Amino acid sequence: SGPNCYLTFSNSLFTEKVGLVPSIGVEVVNFSRFPVTIYEVGVAPNGRVSGGRQPISRYIIDGGEKLPFRLPERESLTIYSKHSINEFSITEKSLAYVKTACDKTVYGDSEAFKVIKRSFSG
Repeated sequence: SGPNCYLTFSNSLFTEKVGLVPSIGVEVVNFSRFPVTIYEVGVAPNGRVSGGRQPISRYIIDGGEKLPFRLPERESLTIYSKHSINEFSITEKSLAYVKTACDKTVYGDSEAFKVIKRSFSG
């Protein structure tokens, strides 16, 4: 049945700027003992509730890498969005997410993102 992907967010950097546009970045850390392939990263406005995920389709990755990206074991990758933070439907329930080749979706949060969520939720 193949290996089970175990991937988590070490930190979500929601204070980064790309150019002059306030934006977001998501750091993905592969804590498994094998590489995993990252297919999609984004914001899930309703948290773990299925549907409505908003992928980061325009992004910058250090080194000019592209998705899908094979992330070696024990290494990390940060995906910086070129979208304005206002393009995401951010609510109190929102979480960052990553989808892998083994069809796992893992969700993450951070203290920085909690501050952003409070400012968007009023």
